[in-house]
This record gives sequence, C-alpha cells and structure tokens, in this order.
Amino acid sequence: LPIAKILLRSAEDRVRAYIIERLMCSEAVNLRSVMEHAEDHIQASEIFLGGLAALEPMAADKLVELGPDTINVTPLGRLFVRNIASVYDTYLPKHRTGPAKTFSQAL
Repeated sequence: LPIAKILLRSAEDRVRAYIIERLMCSEAVNLRSVMEHAEDHIQASEIFLGGLAALEPMAADKLVELGPDTINVTPLGRLFVRNIASVYDTYLPKHRTGPAKTFSQAL
C-alpha cells in the first residue's frame, strides 16, 4: 500500500524543494519568495545564500545571473538547469562512483 512507506519532509526539505522547483519551472527565484514559503526564515535565508556561493562558477560560465538575493537562469543555462538546481539538492551525492548510482547523470 502507498501508506506503508511514508517519508515526511522537514522544513529544510520544503525550502530546498521550493527553490529547485522555481529554478526548473520559472528559471528564476528570489529570496523574498523563498521567505514567503518558509516556516523558518533564518534557515531559509541560510539555504538560499549558501547556494549562491556554489553557483558562482556557473555565473562565471554565464549559465546563471546572480544578484544579492536573486538567481536567474540564462538562455544558455536552460540547457543545464538540472545541474544548476542540483546545488540545492542535499540528497543528490555530488560524487557518485560504482554501482551505487541511482540517478542519470547530466552532461
């Protein structure tokens, strides 16, 4: 039965899911909208701003445009939106090797 295996998402999971969804669907996200959907504003701010630092190499490659509180995916970045959004996915191991791979890899 579907209820036999249940997984409850934490507040952090919900914030990360919102950021990933906005990046992949709207190709943009800002801190204000993240805060509006978060239960803990301090944690949401830390998650969002922490990802900005990880996105700086992608900004240098012109895949994203970063502002102090915004992330915008560029037209070139649309091709790599999965990689961009993965910055916020804590359940996606960054370096997978061997038979433990469970997700397909992007380019």
